[in-house]
Amino acid sequence: GTVTINSQNGLRTSTGGLIVLNQPAGQEAKFTVTGSKYAMYGLIIPVRIILLRDGGTEQMIIGNIKMYPTNIGYLWGSGRETFSIGATLNVASQQKGGTYSGNFQVVVVYE
Repeated sequence: GTVTINSQNGLRTSTGGLIVLNQPAGQEAKFTVTGSKYAMYGLIIPVRIILLRDGGTEQMIIGNIKMYPTNIGYLWGSGRETFSIGATLNVASQQKGGTYSGNFQVVVVYE
């Protein structure tokens, strides 16, 4: 099954019979870009993220990574802009329980 967090509103949904617990509540990742007023920039986000089970070798893959808003790239008069990232976690039918963790980078390229 899958668990998806919407990049626009942080809503969490699941498929494939997965039960999502209320606590802790999931949310989208939020970032703020700051720089010179009216500067243009681009973003590089990952295509997928690999999570590893603590104390084990099992993995889960995060994919379908999306940003909101999708038309970012301009630091208006405030010199700052906030965007969020949501994605889909793929959970195998016999996925071993435990704590899974991983990291990802978001690269900001000023133009």
